[in-house]
Amino acid sequence: MFWQAYYLGSNVTVTLIGTYSNGSSPVADGFAFYLFMEPTIWGVEPQYNYSIIYTPTYKVRYRSPVAGCLVLPQSSEPYLVVQWDPYWQYSLFSSKATGPWNVWIVNNSNGVNASIYPNPSPSLGSGYAGWDGIGTGYFQPKPGDTIEVSVTYDPSTNTLSGKAYDENTGQQTSFTLSLSGYFSAPGPTYYVFGVAAANGYFYANWAVLYVGAQGLSTTPTATLTTTTTATVTLVSPTTTTVTSTTTATVMLLTTTTTTATTTTTATVTSTTTSFVTVTSPTTTTVTSTSPTTIISTITSTVTKAVLSASDLLSIVAIAVAIVAVALVAALRR
Repeated sequence: MFWQAYYLGSNVTVTLIGTYSNGSSPVADGFAFYLFMEPTIWGVEPQYNYSIIYTPTYKVRYRSPVAGCLVLPQSSEPYLVVQWDPYWQYSLFSSKATGPWNVWIVNNSNGVNASIYPNPSPSLGSGYAGWDGIGTGYFQPKPGDTIEVSVTYDPSTNTLSGKAYDENTGQQTSFTLSLSGYFSAPGPTYYVFGVAAANGYFYANWAVLYVGAQGLSTTPTATLTTTTTATVTLVSPTTTTVTSTTTATVMLLTTTTTTATTTTTATVTSTTTSFVTVTSPTTTTVTSTSPTTIISTITSTVTKAVLSASDLLSIVAIAVAIVAVALVAALRR
């Protein structure tokens, strides 16, 4: 089964749930996944049902010794095939295998002359291609068991991983593989993805019950950036106390000084304008009004006359003398 989807450029995971009801003993060849195909002489359209352009694996040189028969569709660019094959643990090559997974980079630009890479096989060596029999863990599902198989590609590390899990027994197997140096991370665009089952001399009537995918979309995503400018006035009352001191000296008659302090409170309003950038991005002008209380302290030095008793007697004597002189002048007239 194949479908077209838009790859978003991040992690992509394809999951299937499958089963079988009868098969050989042991059962073989399991399920396969196709990632990032770019067909140019066939498409995901009704007229290509059961008639896509492909090469069967038995026509491919250096194919995996344990895989059964799979179709390798035409694609203008290399793509990935991942297969879980539960027969690996029973094959003549089991001593060289660590797990039941095959991973291939497929080249088949004309549709009839597919090749598999890397060649020679990093796992089996000369005479074979692709990573064959990799991973850890084995299990042979029983008829009617529900099997969940998933494959994930992570472009940030160019890593492929997979997991198969028997939901009836809890047995599982998995693999993780770096594709660095062999396969370049694809960019966001439309690709064809797919799932399939394989069979050979050993077999099972594999059935796919469910297929799901994450990291794919039916349409591309678009990013729209808008800039909005708004003016916002904020009033933020703040009371500030300012103390000022003024000293003044007032002279009266004589020598005693008294200091008096007076306090005056005034309210002053100041307006401050600042610019605030709000993420959207939004530019906001904020005006804050801060009433300020100013307290001024005036210290005054006042000098006043204080008369002693002797001073008073002197003043009286002078006054008497003035009066006596005035009387003498009057009598002479």
